[in-house]
Amino acid sequence: LSASIRRSPSPSCSTERFANGESCAIMEGLRLQSLLLFQKEARALFFNRNQTGGVNWILVGLGNPGSKYESTRHNMGWLALDSLMEKESFKLTKLRFKAWTGILERNGNKILVMKPQTYMNLSGESVGEAARFYKIPADHVVVVSDDVSLPVGKLRIRKSGSAGGHNGLKNIIQHLGTDAFPRIKVGVGMPDHPDHEMIDWVIGKPQGEEAKLLRATLDRAAEAALCLIEDGPDTAMNRFNLSARAYDRILKVSRTIADLEGCELIQPSHLAEAIGYRNLDREDWAG
Repeated sequence: LSASIRRSPSPSCSTERFANGESCAIMEGLRLQSLLLFQKEARALFFNRNQTGGVNWILVGLGNPGSKYESTRHNMGWLALDSLMEKESFKLTKLRFKAWTGILERNGNKILVMKPQTYMNLSGESVGEAARFYKIPADHVVVVSDDVSLPVGKLRIRKSGSAGGHNGLKNIIQHLGTDAFPRIKVGVGMPDHPDHEMIDWVIGKPQGEEAKLLRATLDRAAEAALCLIEDGPDTAMNRFNLSARAYDRILKVSRTIADLEGCELIQPSHLAEAIGYRNLDREDWAG
């Protein structure tokens, strides 16, 4: 694009067509102006390709490549994306940024969907590269991962926070330079026996009722990702962090506080954070 424009005589400026030299000069000037305009537009298209009409969200599912890790607890992020791809009828067809990637366009958003192929502990290399390329801020990078601290089948959405011992999240924090990115955690529980090695647990495959429960949870995780992107993290937290009964209960508490204090309604997700989600899981809250 930066090559100089060669100013050779135009074939249209022949003496047969133009006996008047002034007319020939005008045509040559118009031709040169058109070429300069084309060059300017081409340069703008090349250098601004990611500033308008491009990707505005990144959705990452964490997991490990290879048949050994297929359908394991540690690959909940990948499996959630599988549910999303089935629901939205798209595929990850391009290997870019050390990840299998695809584009999902939905309700005005253009989402880069990614399965990093770096192995879990280096996931940040993939995510950081994509975020820098598309100039995506951290709060528009959504990460789906497993979480052993949550009961099997429990979803937990956070707007930010520490890695919580998860090496994939830890590496993403390092490469983004911040922990202020939303994440969707899929609960896989902990082994019943204290002597059970945690690594063996997370690379193990759920069976029976556990697998059935997680399949339903992965569908909800896919819905939660779309809700977070389209309606914001607070709405997603309200819908997916609490059971329906617990949400109704805390909404009543929020309204009562607003009436007594004469203040605006407190977001149920904010109140839930203050009370503690583990407390809200108790039967006296759910009932």
